[in-house]
Amino acid sequence: MNSYFTKFVVYALVLTAILISIAVVVISSVANLEVPIGIYWTIPLIGALNILSFKMLVNAKEKNPYQFVNAFTVSMGIKFAAAAIILLVCGLLDKENFRPAALSFGCAYMAFLFLEVIFVKKELRS
Repeated sequence: MNSYFTKFVVYALVLTAILISIAVVVISSVANLEVPIGIYWTIPLIGALNILSFKMLVNAKEKNPYQFVNAFTVSMGIKFAAAAIILLVCGLLDKENFRPAALSFGCAYMAFLFLEVIFVKKELRS
């Protein structure tokens, strides 16, 4: 197994735990709101989507480096569409607490995107 993929999975799991903790603390302490249950399943889902996306990109690079751009575009499109569906489901299940859940989800999405871009750059250099 690729060492960058293993490192990415470890970093993604740690980032998931950190993001959930930060979201709970900020929402409950700073904003004085009830912590939405959606945070506990949306942030891990976006982490899992990023792990699958990174694995797809690593496989594409190993098979045919010329198709990497196509794989990158497809993986980002799938991830974005899945994120939109996750937010839609979250909004339908918990309308009262949708705003803090969506805000924390958006922050998590950006954090995972940043992590994935860092590791994709490392993978391409190797």
